[in-house]
Formats: sequence, structure tokens, C-alpha cells
Amino acid sequence: MQTDHFEWDDDKAAAAARKHGVDFWTAARVFDDPYRIESEDGTRHQHRSKSIGMAGRQLLAVIHADGIGGRIRIITAWPATKDEHDDYSRQWPQA
Repeated sequence: MQTDHFEWDDDKAAAAARKHGVDFWTAARVFDDPYRIESEDGTRHQHRSKSIGMAGRQLLAVIHADGIGGRIRIITAWPATKDEHDDYSRQWPQA
């Protein structure tokens, strides 16, 4: 699949939807979150990043890489874990 801003492998998208219950159309919304956090994901030979952000009312983690033509290539996505929730929440001072 390819849009003006995103691309992904349809088979990987279907697998993520089955395994994690997150479709890549929803995962792409994470990049609209002004509070999204991004970190390097150095687990592979290819340069990848992990973004954690809100997609509607759900906090998601999205693994992505640079795609063709400046697009973002979504690799996989899942509902954020407790640790990822904590990482996302650290950006606001505690009351």
C-alpha cells in the first residue's frame, strides 16, 4: 500500500492486524500526534525507528523506516505496553 505520506507491505499489515489488532491506517495516525515520541530501534540491520503516540483514544507503538520518495514505511504496530505508556507519560511533569 502507498499513500502520499506512508507505505507498507499489505501482508505485514494483515499480520499485524491479526496479531495485535492494529491496522496500519490507524497506526499512521500516530504521526499526527504533536506529543509523539520517537527513538531509534537498533534491533535490525536496517535503520528503523519506534514512535509512540496517540491514534484517536489509543496509545500505539509503531516501528517504521524511511520509505521511497520521503514516505514513512510502516513495518509493524501494536497497542503500547505499560513501559511504552510510561515513556510517553514522562514528557509531562508530575503533579
